[in-house]
Amino acid sequence: LTPEQTLEFEAGFSRQGNIYTGDTQNTNSNNYVKQMLGHETNRMYRETYSVTHRGEWDFGSSLAYLQYEKTRNSRINEGLAGGTEGIFDPNNAGFYTAT
Repeated sequence: LTPEQTLEFEAGFSRQGNIYTGDTQNTNSNNYVKQMLGHETNRMYRETYSVTHRGEWDFGSSLAYLQYEKTRNSRINEGLAGGTEGIFDPNNAGFYTAT
């Protein structure tokens, strides 16, 4: 690199957890749903990375960058269809992770 150029590196990580407040689809409920009140039922993890090159030249300036972002969303398993759609599934307790 010359004095007219800069190279920047960035990295980030964040976590968001949602506390269950009692909402359900179609006002469905069961004992497991009620037990989850006040507990974390959804988590998101986000990672970010980037590298940036800037240059000042006789003919003008340049900017080039690469970036990457990944999000993982984990949530308590829910019923998929019918009367249990949208409520936590007591027969399949645990978290499902989508990447």
